Amino acid sequence: MMDDKLVPVTAFRVVDTKPAVSGCEGLTCELAEVATDPEVVTAVVLMGLTALVALAYVRNATEECRHEQRRVLNERDASSEFSDRVAALDPGLESSSSAELGGPVARLHQKTTSERSTDITLQRVLLIYKDTVMSVAHYETEYDETVSESLAVELGPDAVTSLAANKTFSSAAQNALASRSSKTMDARESLADAIEVELDA
Repeated sequence: MMDDKLVPVTAFRVVDTKPAVSGCEGLTCELAEVATDPEVVTAVVLMGLTALVALAYVRNATEECRHEQRRVLNERDASSEFSDRVAALDPGLESSSSAELGGPVARLHQKTTSERSTDITLQRVLLIYKDTVMSVAHYETEYDETVSESLAVELGPDAVTSLAANKTFSSAAQNALASRSSKTMDARESLADAIEVELDA
């Protein structure tokens, strides 16, 4: 007769080596893993912000260069106009009729007329300078110089000294002013070209 006692049954479980649901494998999964990494996300955001800032900086720099180039070209045009107008002046405005009269009275009259004509011509040169070189829209904010200061910078201090000391406007002075103004114009043309190269770069 068998014992009614229950015999314990021992059961062994074997773990299934195959997962019930297959895990993510392959390149797509690896990329997804990398893309969700907080450090990678932070780096991508920072790179995006840096790119936006760089693009904004380049756009602002381009606008500034264009603005500067326009001002340089305006100054070039003003120097060109000054040179042309000075070259068109007639420095020899002495009256020939008074020279024909002869005598001390005639010489005094000739001297007075000559001085008056010279003063008028010098005044015209200064007015032309104000109307051209000093009349560009940005002159006051950019330079804010007096006529003599500006002339000294643009055409050389010796030109201003010569005009002030001699009180004359000879053909030599006329040629010197026109020539130096042309050189100033050429220098600004070169600067505008250099700005264009910078913009292209």
